Amino acid sequence: MTNEADESRERLKRYSKALVDLTRAVDAEDFSQAIRRSLEITANALSTERASIWMFTEDNQELECLDLFESSSAKHSGGFKLAATSYPAYFAYLNEARCLAASDAHTNPSTHEFSESYLKPNNIFSLLDAPILVNGRMRGVVCHEQLGQPRNWTQEEETFAGSIGDIISRGFELHSKREMEHNARADLEKQIDVRTHELKSALAELEKKNKRNERELLFASEVQQGVFGGNLRNWNGISFGRTYHPMVRVSGDYYDIIRRPDSVYVVIADASGHGVPAALITMLAKQTFATAAETDANPGSIMRQANATLTKILKQHEYLTAFVLQIDQRNRAIYSSAGHPPAIHYHKKDHSVTQLGTEGVMIGTGLADVEQRMEEKELRIRSGDRILLYTDGVIEQRNASGEEFGYNRLVYALLELSTTPIGELTSQIFDRVREFSGGLPITDDATLVAVELSPNWRDFMNAYNLGVQALSQKDVGRALLHFEEAGQFIQTHPELRYAQAKALSLAGRWSEAARAIEECLNIKRNDPRALRLAFSIFMELKKVGSAEEIATFLLRLKDARGKQILRAYEPLLKT
Repeated sequence: MTNEADESRERLKRYSKALVDLTRAVDAEDFSQAIRRSLEITANALSTERASIWMFTEDNQELECLDLFESSSAKHSGGFKLAATSYPAYFAYLNEARCLAASDAHTNPSTHEFSESYLKPNNIFSLLDAPILVNGRMRGVVCHEQLGQPRNWTQEEETFAGSIGDIISRGFELHSKREMEHNARADLEKQIDVRTHELKSALAELEKKNKRNERELLFASEVQQGVFGGNLRNWNGISFGRTYHPMVRVSGDYYDIIRRPDSVYVVIADASGHGVPAALITMLAKQTFATAAETDANPGSIMRQANATLTKILKQHEYLTAFVLQIDQRNRAIYSSAGHPPAIHYHKKDHSVTQLGTEGVMIGTGLADVEQRMEEKELRIRSGDRILLYTDGVIEQRNASGEEFGYNRLVYALLELSTTPIGELTSQIFDRVREFSGGLPITDDATLVAVELSPNWRDFMNAYNLGVQALSQKDVGRALLHFEEAGQFIQTHPELRYAQAKALSLAGRWSEAARAIEECLNIKRNDPRALRLAFSIFMELKKVGSAEEIATFLLRLKDARGKQILRAYEPLLKT
């Protein structure tokens, strides 16, 4: 176990260094050189033979390889093109995910379309790809390829690949901005008629220094904001809001929303210090917390893993406070704090609040008993309840008299804004902080993250449970009516979509059942029950290709009931 832990720490250090090197590489003025250097860094960090960047042509009909790096020969090439419209499953998956990890790319549902045209000719077995997003739209992919034999990608490698995609995406956005700035600057210079040589030289030198410093900070800020934050889309009736205000361009605050099949994690942290040194700590924390959460660990365990990892990396005067909140599908919440300000639980039923705090010591202090003091507690979230997480920069902001905004004013704002939509809540709270300070500059990084269970959750569950009861009594028509009613309250719930698919299949409405089960699998891709039902539905519809893709997932999960179903349909699959 010690060797595994040491290897994990070494990989984390290597990946963290690679991310820092990659951030510097994509900032190069020569963007072609930046792309080449970026691929060399990522191929070396992941130990892959090939790494490449592909971008859509202007008409979105083709993917063009900007650069392909081959590790064994240190050779760069490019110019190859693939018809983008031939690979719909691949782009549909990457439009929704931070990375695509295909251990067997020939059979993976999202990559098998490349098998004959690209994978086999190049002896490629495994792919680890991430989307390149420019201004929120997918414009290309960064691809890592394993040749010769399949490779099982680890969770650390998948998280690292997602971070690579984020940083390279920011590099493309910055390159586009630089081109616009260059063109604007050229137009402005044409309008200048007379400048003395001395003034021009002095101003040019000053401008060069200022722009270099500003550009570096701006790029660091964009990279940080691109890497941090997580996905704010609703989950299981839970919705999110956040406000993020760095004191300078880059921040020592960090927040993330990490989604797992059966739970969601909300993480907020605050590194010691300000500016670039604190920002580097938060980037290490991002990787550490995301990796720990991949094991579906409880918040206390995540804190202990983070402390064990970061204590080995942080310097003596560096530390991190953190708060981790985990919410499961039954709206049971577990939370743990490492020296972080307590969260606030707003109870809609009686318009009251509860303070959420635990015993815990700041991460990275190196104290002998830190991990033993990482406590965790439980709570139940009810319909309309909210939880507010924040960093100390919010409550410690002062006005002209030196008075702090404070915890009590924060609670009062949360209560007074209880009917404000969750997506607007944190920004309105921060507006009150600014108003209290009288327009003075903020004196610390300030971050707020809000979580809300839908006020319609109880109505949803009542309708859903009535549907399940009717389905158990074989009253399919009544069950479907109740499920339709439940969907009017919360649409994106995997259990609802599964139950609807089951009822529709019993009613023989196979096409509608297929749509419902596909929506369920989009949310919970590896749910054995849903996969078994999907297989049966696709076989009834004679969609053998889709059924075979589902069968591949079932076999990979080693699901016993799934194997029985596959054996029953085996004669049909062969025909």
